[in-house]
Amino acid sequence: MSQEPVPAREPSERSPDLRSKPQRRAKWRLPLLLLILGWVIILGGGSVLAGLVVANSPTAGSSRGGSSATAEPKGPPAADCSHGFPPSYDDTLRQQFAQGVHLTVDQVTAELRSGKPIKDLAAEQGVAPDQLFSLELHAYQVADDQMVTIGCMNQYAANQDVERYRESGAAQLNYDFTFLFTH
Repeated sequence: MSQEPVPAREPSERSPDLRSKPQRRAKWRLPLLLLILGWVIILGGGSVLAGLVVANSPTAGSSRGGSSATAEPKGPPAADCSHGFPPSYDDTLRQQFAQGVHLTVDQVTAELRSGKPIKDLAAEQGVAPDQLFSLELHAYQVADDQMVTIGCMNQYAANQDVERYRESGAAQLNYDFTFLFTH
């Protein structure tokens, strides 16, 4: 057997050299990636926004210290809250205050309408000025908690409301409660 040299292939018969050809890029790779990323951002942002809306809805918060995840829906509000607080709010304030000074609502109303200052009324019942301020704040806390329970206010708003009253000071609360009982 003789060894014959293998003839050189024609350029058309050679295997292609892929290193010398420019690589073809996928036309849609970058736009598709950006589209997917955009949808992820939109859906993630929508989820966060929905979570905030649910967390701040009037019925989402539960009473102090409770978890909103375990709160049972209470159904529709017991009162119409669309035009401010229902009359039960002021009634709760009056009742809580009267209880705190060991009188009835009618007795407190009569004393204050006769012109007696609220500080004097409280002092006659053995309630010191700092206790009077705490009593008034407690009345607002109970009334606001009731509004949370019936769905007229969320817990965050109730806490902010009481904090606003605390910052307004004793003189303002004394005026507010005097007005509440005399008008």
